[in-house]
Amino acid sequence: MITPRTQTAIAVLKCIYARDYGTCIKPCTLTEGQMRILLPQLTNAGLIILKDAENPLETQSYTPARKAVEISLLDILEATGEHLNCNR
Repeated sequence: MITPRTQTAIAVLKCIYARDYGTCIKPCTLTEGQMRILLPQLTNAGLIILKDAENPLETQSYTPARKAVEISLLDILEATGEHLNCNR
């Protein structure tokens, strides 16, 4: 089972890759603090690129760093420092 944080990272990546910012993630779903942590983690892992440094807390400010098919769950887990819970 994946953690809620990993699920959030997947949802954020889906929005960025689909360029669907209005319906993928509701604005109230993620706090500013969560975005402040998650987006740099995904950027540092090479999954997304910041294209608009003026708004680094908005998903619209990011672009995909590579093709979606090249990203695995392991890439996301490593980026966020999360794990799989296989005991459930």
